[in-house]
Amino acid sequence: MKRLATKKISIGRRLEAETCVMTYFSKTTPKELYDEPRMFKRVYDKAWKELREIFGDETKNIVLQPRICPHCSYGHMASLGASVTFPENGDFSMKPFVGSVAEGIVILKKEQDFTNNEIFRCCVKYNEILREDFGDNSIPICGGYSCQGPVTSAVLMRGQDFFADMYEIPDLCEEFLSLLTDGIIEFHRFLRGMNGQPRYTDGMGLCDDFGSLVAPDMFDRFVIPFWDRYYSGLSTGARSLHAEGMFRPHLKKLKTAGVTHFQASVSPGLTCQMLAEELDMPFDWMLPSFEIIDMTGEQIDAWVEETASARPCPDVIRAQFLARTFDEKKEYQLLRFLNDVKKYE
Repeated sequence: MKRLATKKISIGRRLEAETCVMTYFSKTTPKELYDEPRMFKRVYDKAWKELREIFGDETKNIVLQPRICPHCSYGHMASLGASVTFPENGDFSMKPFVGSVAEGIVILKKEQDFTNNEIFRCCVKYNEILREDFGDNSIPICGGYSCQGPVTSAVLMRGQDFFADMYEIPDLCEEFLSLLTDGIIEFHRFLRGMNGQPRYTDGMGLCDDFGSLVAPDMFDRFVIPFWDRYYSGLSTGARSLHAEGMFRPHLKKLKTAGVTHFQASVSPGLTCQMLAEELDMPFDWMLPSFEIIDMTGEQIDAWVEETASARPCPDVIRAQFLARTFDEKKEYQLLRFLNDVKKYE
């Protein structure tokens, strides 16, 4: 049943800064930040000081890199044998490392050791230093050591050939996805154990962008069962999903997977109104950093007005921004965005 529109709407607002924004004010790079944990507190404090001077009270609506080791979503892959690197002018990266689904199944059937890789060791050491420097023992021991969802993990291991495999060897692909999903669940349980958290939570998020590359008519076999398995293995409550690149026919599948909140993020094939018409759950909508930086104030006004006019409206309207914003002195765009959305709070 559709969420009914009401006369009074309430939309949250948020600006999300990429890691390069935090390092910008200290004239460092994300790679330097990763290599030098003792640098983190100085860079972190400097960034928030500068952002408060620029945004004033609106700083409360900015989301910055949290106080943890720089996030690596390939932690689980590293534990399975992937070579994960951090190039000088980039971010964490890796290449597929199995030549077939069958080879992947052999690896996944072995007992998984989530601690025997350099990414894990680096994250633990990094967060120990942050705990000391910030004087805060609540900083997660394994903060930044992370993983992706089932389909994305399958593609990370096997490469894009996995999408052909689904047609040619579907039964093996189902086994591969089942083992991967179980491994991802155990990975999360391992992290919770390290941080003294309960085995189950009352809500769980999932990031599975490559799931969007599966044709909607194949979702019931290759996506939904594994999303449901993931959520059921980790949570007893809400199910939030981040999946970029979907198209309208995909949206009808989300309810079947029990999703209770959807984040489409960068999805050129969708509009905010499509989500409003197709979903019966809360959702948010985003203005990407690579778009807002080249928009005029009037274009931002029009974008926010059109987005907020969707019925039901998004729960949150958010934007992302880059360090380049400050180089080009376009902070006014971000302030204008926040002021535009504020009218709908």
